Amino acid sequence: GFNNRVEGYSDEVRYNLEIGYSWQKFIFIMKANGVETLRNGSDAVLGGEGGLFANNQQYLVFGPEIVYSFNESLGVNAGAVTATRAENVVSGIAYRVGVFFKL
Repeated sequence: GFNNRVEGYSDEVRYNLEIGYSWQKFIFIMKANGVETLRNGSDAVLGGEGGLFANNQQYLVFGPEIVYSFNESLGVNAGAVTATRAENVVSGIAYRVGVFFKL
């Protein structure tokens, strides 16, 4: 994707990749996503310094996720991602868990 930012912030290219394998009631997934700045904004705009809205952020994160389906309409998932490359962002392991319902 392309994030067209305004007011002096640099534009960004965003990307995601997922690959998975299903086995019985499980789905095993490896996810990767990242952001690349085009560095076409104003050097005077800092905005957030490592926060959510900082200028010129770049990162690549990846990690596994597992999905378990109890039946055709209910399941749970859990995963974690960590940064392999991070610039101008807060870096650490991010964990996630969820419950899903299919209608």
